[in-house]
Amino acid sequence: MSRLFLFNPENDLALAHGKAQYTAPPNALLLHNAGAMLPIWSCNEGDSILTHNINSEWIESQQQLFEIPNISLSANNISELLPWGWSLNTCRQFSEYGVNSSLIPNETSIEQIRQISHRRHTIDVISQINYILKTTLPTPIEANNASQVLEFLHKHQAIYLKSPWSSSGRGVINTATLSEDEIIRRANGIIRRQGSVMCEKALDKIKDFAMLFYCDNNGVRFHNYSSFFNIGAGNYAGNIIGSKEFIINSITQYGISQQKLELFASTLCDILTKLIVPHYRGYLGVDMMVYNDNGKIEIAPCVEINLRMTMGVVASLWSQKHLFPNSHGVMKVEYSPIDKRTAPNNPPIIIDKKLKSGRISLIPPDDNFDIYITAQCD
Repeated sequence: MSRLFLFNPENDLALAHGKAQYTAPPNALLLHNAGAMLPIWSCNEGDSILTHNINSEWIESQQQLFEIPNISLSANNISELLPWGWSLNTCRQFSEYGVNSSLIPNETSIEQIRQISHRRHTIDVISQINYILKTTLPTPIEANNASQVLEFLHKHQAIYLKSPWSSSGRGVINTATLSEDEIIRRANGIIRRQGSVMCEKALDKIKDFAMLFYCDNNGVRFHNYSSFFNIGAGNYAGNIIGSKEFIINSITQYGISQQKLELFASTLCDILTKLIVPHYRGYLGVDMMVYNDNGKIEIAPCVEINLRMTMGVVASLWSQKHLFPNSHGVMKVEYSPIDKRTAPNNPPIIIDKKLKSGRISLIPPDDNFDIYITAQCD
């Protein structure tokens, strides 16, 4: 028996759509196709990947360099489904691939996941953290009309508008340069499409990071930290890779203690267990932020809950298995035509099937996207 992986990074958008028949935007489809082989780094012997473009030559080339198992090219004898994220669209993709229907969640289960993925749950999580830890962390609101948006705007002056369901910076609007009329126009658009809009106080951000968890029927347990960086309007760009200690240092260097991180992690395990179990099984990430609160360094411990696989998890699992001890670097997602990319001038140095330094791609060559790692060793 084996597991069947699916890289469907468009899933948050499919959740927002809420229907099985969904066509993602062009760039999302390009990433879906380009990254189809990304799960190879998480596979066990005999696992399968749902894709119609298996690049056997590329797989063989990577197997000569790293500990990568042989994968099956069949949907037979599947015992578990492991998509990037669950939605009705995910279920349709598995069904059309010929997966046994008994393995595919029903509509009720998917709707539970969809509702937990709604950004309104950040309100409850932050409120519980404030109650348990006696903190006064800024709490967002869910607005159903323009009057509520205006009241929040006038209270905080600088705010973000967020769609209830979105991904990788999409659906996140920084209102700093917008007129009040434009803010209301955009807020009303989100309310019309998704039923409400999330309003958050703008914080003086210093550093993005996340905590990664794994959920099963026994509860939610902490997995690792994720130190990531964005470009533009919050679009994901990449992750820092390295040992757990290296990642922690990349966060605590700004004045946050490791003890405080661990306190938030344990508190979130308890809160998320009550929220998620038994509706979801798999990895999830909680996006966070180190910010400056009038000269005091604070943590925003629940900017967003990603009830799915994340690039942070990919970076963490890859580092644990394939990165040479004492090496560190970055994992990046790059969108650019292949003929306009700068050729890397740092060939990989691999020792004992682990990357010590240099650059390697985690996916086969693609005309539009590259997901790659660049490492160095101290």
